[in-house]
Amino acid sequence: MSRSRFFFAWMLVVAVAVVLVWSCTGRSLLLLASSRCCG
Repeated sequence: MSRSRFFFAWMLVVAVAVVLVWSCTGRSLLLLASSRCCG
């Protein structure tokens, strides 16, 4: 049970981190990566 609880907490932390990164610099990083790959 502790393992599933730890997994849920880890997923929650990852989700929050992804939302924060996306709101701050996700778009610019995505544009930079796409320009590097395509251009």
